[in-house]
Amino acid sequence: VNQARPNLAIEIYDKVLRLADVLNDSTQIKTIKESSYINIGKIYIDQQDWRRSVNYTKKALDYAIDDIGRGITHLNLCNAYMQLKAYDTALFHGQMADTLFTPVNNPFYEYTVDVNLAEIYNKLGNYELELQLVDNVEKISTQYDELQGLFFATNARGRTLSILGRLTEGIKNLKRAEGYARQIENKTFLRATLQNLAEAYSKKGQYKLAFEYHEEFYELDSSLLIAEKTKALDEMLTRYESEKKDRELSEQRLTLVEQEAALDQKTSQNRVMLLIVLVVTLLSLLAYHLFRSR
Repeated sequence: VNQARPNLAIEIYDKVLRLADVLNDSTQIKTIKESSYINIGKIYIDQQDWRRSVNYTKKALDYAIDDIGRGITHLNLCNAYMQLKAYDTALFHGQMADTLFTPVNNPFYEYTVDVNLAEIYNKLGNYELELQLVDNVEKISTQYDELQGLFFATNARGRTLSILGRLTEGIKNLKRAEGYARQIENKTFLRATLQNLAEAYSKKGQYKLAFEYHEEFYELDSSLLIAEKTKALDEMLTRYESEKKDRELSEQRLTLVEQEAALDQKTSQNRVMLLIVLVVTLLSLLAYHLFRSR
């Protein structure tokens, strides 16, 4: 429901939040509210509505019952603030998540935090710290044969080394990243690497290769933009149809309620009329009986 009908999912979570208030168990209330606010925030992340995501995810912090929940909340806030280009705030939440996850000693949490922090350090121009985190991401990804992590590490390292003028090393990493992107068959990953390779070869003065990579990047970028616009249109139409169905159901429910109310009113009127007829009949019989008695 979160992805297929996000608006309906948010309505359900809102109902869950209201129902949680009638419970007697404070721990259960916190668990339900924490989960609901995190999920609503995640829906808005998926919709790229970063400000609403921040507003709801922050509420989850008030109900977090353990460090894992707090860490996940800070990590989601890190992601949202990074998209809002509020890098200092994103860094704060990323570091908070890192502090909370460290005692857990979970490679998945460590990997996810390092990916986010590496991107923030890149935006802030702190390439030394970025490269340290990238090395750790590659180490964890190699251990668990995680191709997406290997792509991220080699692409990020190649991009940063190229920025630092270490073009031969940078291109070597970017070519590895290109291989991972093609192996995963992820066009978005491939687009990023093709652009980085075009820029790196251009800086190195190898303009023929730079042109070839730029041409492939341009073609892929154009096709992805068309696909993204088509997807956005499909999602808009799906939301429209979903809202239309919801309105029709509401109108049908309203019509049924109105029909039931009209039926109840008619039944009440019939009962009153029947009562009046009975009273008049009884009075007539009583009058007739008195007349006969006289």
